[in-house]
Amino acid sequence: MGRDNKIIKSVFSGIVEGNEIEKFKKTDETQGINVTPELKEMLDLYGVILYPLMDRIKDLAKLEELIIQLRSRECIDEEIKITIQREYIYARSTFFRNDRDTKDIRAIIGKTEIYGTDVDVILRNDEFMKKAKSALYDVMTGEIEKNIQKFKLQEA
Repeated sequence: MGRDNKIIKSVFSGIVEGNEIEKFKKTDETQGINVTPELKEMLDLYGVILYPLMDRIKDLAKLEELIIQLRSRECIDEEIKITIQREYIYARSTFFRNDRDTKDIRAIIGKTEIYGTDVDVILRNDEFMKKAKSALYDVMTGEIEKNIQKFKLQEA
């Protein structure tokens, strides 16, 4: 999850969430570039063309988020990690959400008093891993279903 994970790459999400369009338009201001009449004309034309499309671009960003989430759910087996914090054992897996900086989702699976503190041993425990995958799948599905409902309401 700390590596370059290709399943969570997006196109429009970064544009919308990262405010890239406004950054691009303000380059002259931030870089101290003189805005000539020709440059102003092109910037104005850029806005005239772009702004009517922004609602559709935002829709595409939301769809990207859903597509990436569905891909993530299908890749739990390859992406699952186990971590221990205090007495709790967490399972986590890659999961993209536009409104979050972290690109994973987590679920508490058990306590160290039951499964121990050796992550390598826990990873080889088939019963635990089945429980972890099921819990992550359920948490992901809940997030996906909420996002699908939000998207459908937005489109209505």
